[in-house]
Amino acid sequence: MKTSVALPLLLGASLLNAAWPPDSPVLRIGSELDLFLTAKARAEYTDNLFYRANPGALPDQALSLELTPGLDFQYGKDLPLSASLSFARTYVDYLDSELKPLDDEQDAIAFSANYDGGGPLLVSLGASYVETARNNAEFQALVGELATLVRQSAASQSLSLTYGFTEKLSGTLGARNTSVRYYDQPVGSTLTNSQGFGIPLDLRFKSTEKLVVGLSLDFGTTDIHDPNTGDFRWSYDRSFYGVNLSYQPTEKLQGEFKAGLQSTEYDFGSKNDSPSYSIGLTHSITDKLDQSLSIGQEATTSPTGSVSDALRVSYGLNHANSQAWRSSFRLSYSDASVDQVVNPLTPSVGGSTDVRTVSLALGLTYSPDDHWSFGANYSLSRTLDPVDYNVNQVSLEASLRW
Repeated sequence: MKTSVALPLLLGASLLNAAWPPDSPVLRIGSELDLFLTAKARAEYTDNLFYRANPGALPDQALSLELTPGLDFQYGKDLPLSASLSFARTYVDYLDSELKPLDDEQDAIAFSANYDGGGPLLVSLGASYVETARNNAEFQALVGELATLVRQSAASQSLSLTYGFTEKLSGTLGARNTSVRYYDQPVGSTLTNSQGFGIPLDLRFKSTEKLVVGLSLDFGTTDIHDPNTGDFRWSYDRSFYGVNLSYQPTEKLQGEFKAGLQSTEYDFGSKNDSPSYSIGLTHSITDKLDQSLSIGQEATTSPTGSVSDALRVSYGLNHANSQAWRSSFRLSYSDASVDQVVNPLTPSVGGSTDVRTVSLALGLTYSPDDHWSFGANYSLSRTLDPVDYNVNQVSLEASLRW
């Protein structure tokens, strides 16, 4: 079914009666396994689809419609062992005839499981797979103004084991595996696929009821692959050593702090040591209004296989207007210094490029019951360096779960 037809149908059904779905799951399998059906319709307008500074042959303005049917399995909601598994496919339809080649079908799968038997051991397991077709400011600033969307898939798996040695001392050992694959390699670009593995370790000591302190260690390695042949090309190691702190001076104020030294080393000789930290503050101003602030600096991997040392600042404000209405505001700033890999397939580190971006987002959500949710969103993104990209996006969406 075309999304241009399905979107009015779903929106029309929601307007006719928002209470027609049953209160129980659509299917109960045994006493602990429930099956829910999900559906989401979304309309989005953007005035700069490809993140280009100058107009090109294809139109930059675009109106797209999306329909996302899905399944959601829930097991053992009130048991020591609980799990969830969801499947969804998004059908993307562009209304402009010149953009029809960008119509797409994107899959998403998510799995999570948790064990809490009341003892000292807690276990969490997660896995996900997501397909997208998007550009962003940092990507375009690195590879140039391409009149195409970048199709990619991202997969991740994670395991976390937390053990309480005493009432005050606990440790968490984890493992993670991530992979990013780019499809339809644009002509002239230098995108690379990546495969990464990491082992984080956290030790925490509850000094008082309000203060928790600890140590954080994290070691990981990332392999870079040729996007066309899949052959291994090169790798880099990333390690972090630092301290963490959690402090709650009042019932309404909570702070999280993490700081240390991060080292990134390429297997072809280059090494970079830099400070890495993150600060997170949440504050409940009133029962209906809360705000948050996050500041952090760390090294991340860009789509071109380069490593960027990025400073990111974000402030958010959320208001529960009523039982059903929610509104949000978020302002973000990013300053990334990218160590350029001259040729990702036969690499050597060249100069660095600064990519500075600022973004703003406004959101309004209405949830009349446990089944329906409606949203309206606006976002503005602007790249300050090295080239100006100005992007405005507006979206309307309706979600159903029963």
